[in-house]
Amino acid sequence: MRALACTAAALTLFACNSGDVVDRGELAVDTLSSAELAALPLLTVSEATLFCTADGYDDCPLNSAYANHVGDNQFVVWEPLKRILTNRTGDTTYHRLGNVGTAEGQYGVVGAVRKSGSDQWEIIEIGPQLVRVKLDSEGYVTERDTLVIPAGQVSLGFIYQYALMQRISDWTPERGGEFTVSRLENLADTVGRVLLRTPIPWMQGTADSLLIPPLIANFPAYAVARDGGLVWSAGMNLTIERTDERGQPIWRLHGPTGPAVLAQDLDRREAEVREAARLTAFQDEDYLLMRAKTDSLHPAVAVVVASPTGEVFAALTPQTPVDSVQWLRINRNGVAEGRFFLRPMTRVLLASGDSLLVHRATESDPWEVRWLKLAK
Repeated sequence: MRALACTAAALTLFACNSGDVVDRGELAVDTLSSAELAALPLLTVSEATLFCTADGYDDCPLNSAYANHVGDNQFVVWEPLKRILTNRTGDTTYHRLGNVGTAEGQYGVVGAVRKSGSDQWEIIEIGPQLVRVKLDSEGYVTERDTLVIPAGQVSLGFIYQYALMQRISDWTPERGGEFTVSRLENLADTVGRVLLRTPIPWMQGTADSLLIPPLIANFPAYAVARDGGLVWSAGMNLTIERTDERGQPIWRLHGPTGPAVLAQDLDRREAEVREAARLTAFQDEDYLLMRAKTDSLHPAVAVVVASPTGEVFAALTPQTPVDSVQWLRINRNGVAEGRFFLRPMTRVLLASGDSLLVHRATESDPWEVRWLKLAK
């Protein structure tokens, strides 16, 4: 049921809305029970425009695809070690931007892409250091600058034209640890405007206890809106909030809790950690503590994706074993209007209205990037 409340102080806590939503002086709150969630209309997912199919030899993403909106109906798709591909929504062909390599004018491992002016491009190149690289209209490198990165676990990226910094701050006895997302004025900015600030629960406590993290650690899922605001969710209860560019809440959707963390979830995760940590000093008792520090519930929301026109799509964390992943379609005013299911290995890269750009394996095995269309 929708309720209205006055907004309080500014919100204290890594795409989108181009129009007005509810009155900026009110916070619209909607609550969705388990029964109401199950009763939402089931949306039909149909195949739409094929962007590319990976054969392992071309530039179509094979393992890890990324994408960004870079203009009206224009977007880019890339895989870090391949060339950037540009396209307009609905087109059946794409344009290759520049070349990857070490020769003059070529770029290296691409972490993020945005348009810089009408026919210029800017990328963040990943390596021993992060480098801002400017490209001309054909993708030829014209300028390079090494970036200064603040302390903590930091990643930089672009969503739309915005430069974003995601940071897990270093632990302190007074604050513990915290997760922040900031919008930067430019890539030389190391502070920016904080859009999201939230504590990391398992990083509270003594310094010694932080050496042993939980097996399953929760972090927020978020998407940057077209106006520079945010859509985000964190925690074991289904709570999705939309804020404006100043950090003020616009709407909030509440729903059921996430699924229980089962013994098989812990067993699987422990096996993964043991394999990754073979050269560390973890002992068997450390893994027992990792289990003990893990919450009893998974986060309710695993992924948040937002459309330039304001629609929000949220993937709910499934119970294992995973047969399919349930997604919600939420309208620009924060009301859940439908649900649909995607295969577990489907990654949603972008949303545009009721269309989703996905990276997925096909039945014949090759991975593809394709638009899917939702309809009632």
